[in-house]
Amino acid sequence: MVWRPLDGRDLGIEEGLYEGVPSHLTAVLWDWLRSYIVSGGNFQATTIRRVALMARISIRVGGSSIDVYNDLQKACVSDGHRFLNAVDAILTIAGQRKPAANVDTLRQYLSLANSTWTVSPDNSCLTRRVEPAAEVAAAEAMRPTDVASEELAEAWRKTYSREPDASDAWDHSIKAVEHIYKPIVSPKNVKVTLGTIIRDIENGKHLFRFVLKKPDGSELDQFLSTLKMLWPNPDRHGSGQTAPVSLVEAQAAVHLAVTVVQWGRTNSLTKIIS
Repeated sequence: MVWRPLDGRDLGIEEGLYEGVPSHLTAVLWDWLRSYIVSGGNFQATTIRRVALMARISIRVGGSSIDVYNDLQKACVSDGHRFLNAVDAILTIAGQRKPAANVDTLRQYLSLANSTWTVSPDNSCLTRRVEPAAEVAAAEAMRPTDVASEELAEAWRKTYSREPDASDAWDHSIKAVEHIYKPIVSPKNVKVTLGTIIRDIENGKHLFRFVLKKPDGSELDQFLSTLKMLWPNPDRHGSGQTAPVSLVEAQAAVHLAVTVVQWGRTNSLTKIIS
């Protein structure tokens, strides 16, 4: 059984997802935010100002710690967009210091409130909710500490964050796959790309094996077809198309990259060493 966080459906509530910050989420979300900017009863004015700056929230000039705290609270409670900006800012800051904010609590609050937003698999920002199985697969693919995980995390952020960039998401998806398959396919190529990886497999099919077998022996060709779906990014010069990439296309690319990266991690493609 795939783990799924609790949400409104578990409470017998049938409703759509909330885009902003609904009234039933406001208090608990502020409590979570407050726990980060107030420490030992002291208002962390420097942190508050940093969060306000990143969230594009105006605070008074020369205000005391309680003044800037009140300015931030007023702005957040009155404007769901800026409230989410502030939460996003805290997640970004938390990724740069220890201890990190309690992201598991935040993730649970958002899920129970049926928010369209959740915390990204790498805990670095808010992202749109996806099917739980897809999120679990992405988190598993990003678990190892390597460049491929970093690239996948960035692709996920660029696809599902509050400021998405579809073309950049596709690029980072490709880079994640390149990092995983370079040592398998082209370890000596210092300028490896997904295009050269595809070429090297095609030119040396007798050297490679893919774990899923087809009766007609076409499994390697089908694996190559999967790689070709990712290559190239149609929004880049040299692709032969230079067509804008939609978010729907970027979503397909990043989820495909998650699968292809996991294939590489689990040695689904192997090379015969002669």
